[in-house]
Amino acid sequence: MGVGKRGALFMIAAGVCLAAPLSSCLDATEIVVQLSTDVACATVAGTKVLIHIGSPSTMDNPPTHIESTTCFTGDATSSSANDLGTVAVLPSSGFDSAIAITVALSNDSAHPTSECFPESPQSPSSCIYAHRQISFLPHTKVTLPIALGSLCAGVSCTAPQTCNPDTGKCDDGTVDPRDCGTSCSTGDGGGLPDVIITKDVTVDVVADAPWNPDVTADAPCLGALCNGKCVDILTDKSNCGACYLDCSNGSCSNGLCRLDVNAGDAATTVLNGSCLALYNNNVYVSTTSGVAKIPINGGSPAFVSSSKAYTLAAYPGELAWIWNGTETTITDYVSANVYGQSSTNAAAFMAMSQKGYVWSDYGKGAVLVQPVGGGNPLTYYQGTQQQLAIPVAAASTNVYWTTPTGGIYYSTGSTPTNVAVGNAAAIIVDDPTSTQPTVYVVTKSNAVQRYDYKLVSLGSIGTSTLLQLGAIAWDGATIYANGVTEIQKISNSTFVTVAKAPNNTDPRCLAVDSSAVYWLESGGNAVYKHAK
Repeated sequence: MGVGKRGALFMIAAGVCLAAPLSSCLDATEIVVQLSTDVACATVAGTKVLIHIGSPSTMDNPPTHIESTTCFTGDATSSSANDLGTVAVLPSSGFDSAIAITVALSNDSAHPTSECFPESPQSPSSCIYAHRQISFLPHTKVTLPIALGSLCAGVSCTAPQTCNPDTGKCDDGTVDPRDCGTSCSTGDGGGLPDVIITKDVTVDVVADAPWNPDVTADAPCLGALCNGKCVDILTDKSNCGACYLDCSNGSCSNGLCRLDVNAGDAATTVLNGSCLALYNNNVYVSTTSGVAKIPINGGSPAFVSSSKAYTLAAYPGELAWIWNGTETTITDYVSANVYGQSSTNAAAFMAMSQKGYVWSDYGKGAVLVQPVGGGNPLTYYQGTQQQLAIPVAAASTNVYWTTPTGGIYYSTGSTPTNVAVGNAAAIIVDDPTSTQPTVYVVTKSNAVQRYDYKLVSLGSIGTSTLLQLGAIAWDGATIYANGVTEIQKISNSTFVTVAKAPNNTDPRCLAVDSSAVYWLESGGNAVYKHAK
């Protein structure tokens, strides 16, 4: 199968050793279903995997229904790249009885997998199905790999026929372990993954999946195997939403980590935040009370500045914010330098690079650059409209900005160059240290456009009807954006859901690191992170 991580999802037992001590369950009669897919884990999290198990005669109304969002990213070169975990099935009647298994997954976040049932040629074209019919072998563990391949999207095969993930065509899904030695291939011509036969094995229920006799097949343990331990990633603070995502001093609920709480899961203050940035393993939030510092594993906010901060920006090894006292002032947190801006207007957006501190003056509708060496701020752009929020970005040589009607601009400090793009909004560069960065712009037509450093169009890289205009982030490989009540990222030119914001709130301001995406909820009073 080529899957590196194996998550233990469920153990389904009916009538075998349920009341007996674990030590008495020695010789296993079980089928262990190993699930995998080449569909992105972010899509799996949004659409869910559905598993139906029953006897071959009951599959029109199967007695066992399981749904899961568990997914571990694996080798992208493999047709079964991502690990969906395992299902251990024990017989409820004879030790040689037959069972039927149907697994389904939608590879389109617009269509949850629940729309794939009942299976028919009229099912959504995003539905991927896999069927198997297999018998137990007494005192034998049978390992049954099932891969859900994207080539099978929209392919409907009548069970026990199944779609072959390598060809996208129907194949025989019947498995008879009695015909196997230690392993055997299945499908016409052996086209499906090998079935593994392990005889006279001892079942270590605790190691494979923590066993709770009160858990039934219809209410399974939705867990993940993290460092050899099966945990509930929906609530576990050390593995919140994904293995090793640390929320130890925050609150973990439904796989989402809220950071601005204390160890007792109580919100500590009303932030009234406007934006956030990541620096030195902490989240910094600009608020009406100053700049709040929150550890990336959660905890009570500690204010490092008591003056109202409008917005803030991070740059490799640097953090700065802009605030309004007797005049608008930029504070460099690392160097402790303070730069007056000869203005009392509010800042709308801010960015940093070797050029200096770039900010847009909301009151004047202007773009200014404060040189790192000091001196007066330089005006790069003066619009004709006042009370105008102008998103900005900065690279080593150029400064970039957008206006709602004028399009996209860049300047090295002389006359700006303009590209007419209607309704341009949020803007970022992929590398603020580069002299030739790639520029990404969100437009009100629900698209993300890509440009070279001189604003020559490189085309659209994705669209989403849920896309919002205020925030966009880049982690070195992937674009993230705030959508309506959710965080999205671009995968194969399509936006897919990464996380749903709680309470139907709209995310505000994004930041990403190697493991998570961070955002401020729309009211500015909560800071969240979620596995990417």
